[in-house]
Parts: sequence; structure tokens; C-alpha cells
Amino acid sequence: MNINVVRDITSVFRFEDTPLTEPAISIDASVVLSGANVIERTRILYADAAGEMTVGLWESSPGAWRIETNEDEYVRLLHGEIRIYDGTGAGRHFKPGDSFFVPEHFRGVWESVGEVRKIFVSLKRKRG
Repeated sequence: MNINVVRDITSVFRFEDTPLTEPAISIDASVVLSGANVIERTRILYADAAGEMTVGLWESSPGAWRIETNEDEYVRLLHGEIRIYDGTGAGRHFKPGDSFFVPEHFRGVWESVGEVRKIFVSLKRKRG
């Protein structure tokens, strides 16, 4: 790793809270627990060369679906509300302005209450 890399101001970017125009992708119906034709959109703002870190914006339509994470993720909720439940049914509720962290290997349910938009930073460690 070269720690002597110097970056200029073009490497600093602002998160623009604008509706995403990227193509909608349907969430796999086999994991959806509620909601009709639940969709998501993602705008990647930064991805490192190693493929480990990704920064972006994400939004979804209302619904609930099972998740199993394969990365660590920091989230800042911009719009909407979400509820996250673990395998025991214990849950947390988040509203706009809330920030939270979801660890790698988390299993549970993600519920988007209404239209949701978030900023995310994910870290997917490459294992040797």
C-alpha cells in the first residue's frame, strides 16, 4: 500500500440528496415478507480500487424482506423510516437524521416504512 498518495480537492465530494434516477431493481421475491413489487435503486459515489469500500445513496419502496449482510455498513437515513429486526424478533426503529451501523453477518429483517433513502458506507473485507 502506498501511503504517500496525495489527493486534491477533486477527491472530496458532497452527498446530493436528490431522487435517484438509476434503474429500479426488484428485491428478490423469495425474501420479501410484505409489500408488492418492492424495488431498490443505488447510486455509487465512490468505490475503492480494491473493491472493499463503497459509498453511495440507496432508496427503496415500502416493504419488508429478509437480509443477511456480507459487509459492514454505516447508514445515515435521509428520508422515510425503517425498522430492523434480528432473528429473535428484537428490533430497532430509525427515522430521518438517524445514523446506525449494521455489522457483517447480520441476519434479520429490513422493513422500509414508506419510501426510504439513505447514505451508506460499506466495507467488504477481502479474506486471503
